[in-house]
Amino acid sequence: MIKKLIFVILFLLSATHESIAAENYVKGGFEMAGFFNGGFGWQRFGGGPPTEFDYDGSFPGVLGSVLPEVATGIAPVEGEDIVEAFMEVFELDIIKQIAERATLRADILFGRSQSGSWVIVPGIDLEQAYMTLRLSNSPAIDLTIGRIGTQAGFEPFEPYFNDTISWSVLSRAVLYPYIITGVQLGIEFSDHVALVIAAANNLVNDSDITFNDIPSFVTTLKFSWGADDRENYLAISPYLGPEGKNSRPLTYGSDATLVVWPTKSVQLGIEGLYRRDNGDGGPNTDYAGGFFNLHWDITETFFGGLRFSYARQFDDGSGILNLTGAKQSIYESSLFAGYHITDGVMLKFEGRFDVVDPAVGRTQMVPGVAMALAAAF
Repeated sequence: MIKKLIFVILFLLSATHESIAAENYVKGGFEMAGFFNGGFGWQRFGGGPPTEFDYDGSFPGVLGSVLPEVATGIAPVEGEDIVEAFMEVFELDIIKQIAERATLRADILFGRSQSGSWVIVPGIDLEQAYMTLRLSNSPAIDLTIGRIGTQAGFEPFEPYFNDTISWSVLSRAVLYPYIITGVQLGIEFSDHVALVIAAANNLVNDSDITFNDIPSFVTTLKFSWGADDRENYLAISPYLGPEGKNSRPLTYGSDATLVVWPTKSVQLGIEGLYRRDNGDGGPNTDYAGGFFNLHWDITETFFGGLRFSYARQFDDGSGILNLTGAKQSIYESSLFAGYHITDGVMLKFEGRFDVVDPAVGRTQMVPGVAMALAAAF
């Protein structure tokens, strides 16, 4: 009885302390949003032994990002069939406006590697976490510091906004800068022209803080036109920087993304990229990639389309970076469909077929299908 009484007293004191802390330190409201993506599917590793091991730890196929092997780092074996349910990610975005000039934002990812999530250890990760300060309103100039998503590439950060369930090799292998830790300056010259310049610790894996005299840089120049809900745009993103443990050798490249709406119901997305990792214990390694996405809003609630992507790694890796796993060509084809059950809840379907053609070894074929529920709230 005494133990129970002590527990109740401590609980009440704790609750009172938390209430006082909240009253004293939480001022004003927060905006909050979130995302969920989970589903199930099948895929098979056919042909030769798998050679594609992308830089984010994933493998080819419709389930390539959510396989159990993503957590272990052990490649699947030839002929392996996988039937799997997965909880890819639960995301919580918290935004706080401070006066009129400052904004704080944190996009927090929750996952469990044993349940098919690419959020590995410790199960919580920061996709983005930054503070933005408005320096000028005309033109609009923003200074941002923290972990920031770049403007490069077609594929979005949240699975809900991705037409397909899976991700292309361009984003999985981080062939272009995806998320960086650094300082960014954004300038909107008009409603249709914007420039972003960022200096970062690293362009490939921003957890690698290296011993460099200079940072890496990525710039995006974006031209947009058309209606706000069906924006057409061209974004060109060159980048340059030391990606090894010293100030040299350098990585450089560029990504170009074009999105157009030829009709009110059809969207075309086209992307091309090239990068070069100069050798650091290995050969100079070039990469090239291409991407095509056709999205068709068949009705107000149902959409469908197709996606093709291609990547080629021209050598075995620079000694520091080996982004697709081997000297090889990778071809990915997907048919996809989606149904909006209600506002913010979507049912997705995807059939995907990958071909991986290595310079050494047999060609692999990776077919698969998947269904997923995606939610935005």
